[in-house]
Amino acid sequence: MKYIPKRNFRYRVFLPLLALMALLGIGGTYAWKQWNLSVVNELKSHTTETEITEKFDQGSYTEATKKKEVSFKNTGSSSVFLRMSYEEYWTKQDGTDEVYLSNTVDNKDVAVKNWSGGFTPESGSGDWWYGGDGWYYYTKVLASQGSTSKVLESVTFPDYLNPTYTDYKGADYTLYFKSEVVQVSDGPGTLNSAEVNTDATSTLFGMKATVDGQGNVTWSKPDTN
Repeated sequence: MKYIPKRNFRYRVFLPLLALMALLGIGGTYAWKQWNLSVVNELKSHTTETEITEKFDQGSYTEATKKKEVSFKNTGSSSVFLRMSYEEYWTKQDGTDEVYLSNTVDNKDVAVKNWSGGFTPESGSGDWWYGGDGWYYYTKVLASQGSTSKVLESVTFPDYLNPTYTDYKGADYTLYFKSEVVQVSDGPGTLNSAEVNTDATSTLFGMKATVDGQGNVTWSKPDTN
């Protein structure tokens, strides 16, 4: 039998012990890893935006009636109160000067607007209420991505051979619409939403809005007392 000295076993045990002393006992140096975690909370507010949707025939007034369909769309993320107005005029070059002409001659429109949806400029009617301030107020809450019905179908232009409209021959006609909105307070967590809506419309529009359970809006002039 071959004799194996015991000191070989001591040698094998002694090496791990030196390694352990190097890690734990010498210098007291430790290595750490620190992890950082960040989370971004994005809170988006409601937006109140509208666009005027128009479909019209371009070109000269070679036809008596030109299509110009006009409606309004809520492109924002919240329901809104909506009001709109319109302006119209004629322009004509007189040498180097640009002359503005009214669209009314002898209490009649030169370019006749063919309104739609029961809308009339005298009272608003249909889905609109006229406030007497040049603005027409939509009588429904306009939901996000919702659209109104058309308020205008087309415009009929005059017979320029008629001596009454001779001054308008060669002139350019402009008809444009404006819209303004106020956000409706209709969220489930809104307190005193009726009062909030009344205060907001009275402050920004100068008219008071009252909403029923079906989203119908009644407009009135604020109390001045």
